[in-house]
Amino acid sequence: MEKPTIVFFPGAFAEPSCFDALVSQLKPGGFPTQYVPLPSVNPSCPPSEATCERDVEITRKQHLLPLIEGEGKDVLLFVHSFGGVVGGAAAKGLSKAQRSQANLPGGVIGLIYCAGNINLEGETLLQSVGGAYPPFIKLDNPSEGLAIISPAKDVLYSDCGLGLIPTLEAGMIPHSPTSFETPSPPPAWAEQHFDGRRLYVRTLHDQCNPIQLQDIWIEKSKVEWQTIELHSGHCPFISKIPDLVSIMESFVKNCEKLDKQGCFFEWKPGAVGIMCVVLRVSGQQPLHYFSRSSSTDLLFSDTPRQWSNTTITQLLEAILYNARKYYQRF
Repeated sequence: MEKPTIVFFPGAFAEPSCFDALVSQLKPGGFPTQYVPLPSVNPSCPPSEATCERDVEITRKQHLLPLIEGEGKDVLLFVHSFGGVVGGAAAKGLSKAQRSQANLPGGVIGLIYCAGNINLEGETLLQSVGGAYPPFIKLDNPSEGLAIISPAKDVLYSDCGLGLIPTLEAGMIPHSPTSFETPSPPPAWAEQHFDGRRLYVRTLHDQCNPIQLQDIWIEKSKVEWQTIELHSGHCPFISKIPDLVSIMESFVKNCEKLDKQGCFFEWKPGAVGIMCVVLRVSGQQPLHYFSRSSSTDLLFSDTPRQWSNTTITQLLEAILYNARKYYQRF
């Protein structure tokens, strides 16, 4: 079975080559990879034109659409820091579940946010960090309209090997803050199709995106994330590579397990006490499953995120049992 292509969105001030060491450890597992440079990093346009929306449009058109619509590939998004804003919006409407419902091949099977910024639609990065730049963001440096992080070692690489620091600091690339000050397009993570397919890697000793901010972002999203903690600074793809490889491989297996079931669920509230669940199986007509709360032990709600894990498990088991019986008839 072909592995999904892991598409990497780096954070601000960085080139995708920052993922080289991580990728080298993913290759033995058979994972194709692709890097996505952010256009607002050392932008080719005037810095004042390097908006967040421009980042999203370019990366979607040049990287995600060719892979998914052009080649029909399954894609796993790995986004770091500000890459969460850009990659998260670039993937909107491209989930594998959504494309499968339209009988289209490929799509984004899941989202991994590594200390990733989570912006609501229309929100700017600057707003999401409190409305003011932290002191380590040096504006109009090295020239007007650009910015850098200093000191990079303390903010970004606090837990990286000392021997790597000179090379890492030399890799600091000026970034246009216009991309931080302009509104974010609608994000993919807000889509129901990514339920069960969102993973957030919390970096506990992060000096750039402090863990308190990460938790605020997760909470404000109002969707469910699987979360994993790493005792790392801002860049665990440099300092905690074995741990991150294990996390990514496990997440891919979970996504593949969902895909192998061939099932995608839509939750539709019906009349009082009735919930209609649409079970979509690839290549088949949708199977509608109805249940009444009065005749089962399940307690229904209009929004599945309000249900307990036990309730959801019971409901899914009932759905899959009836689905198997239904399709065994043919």
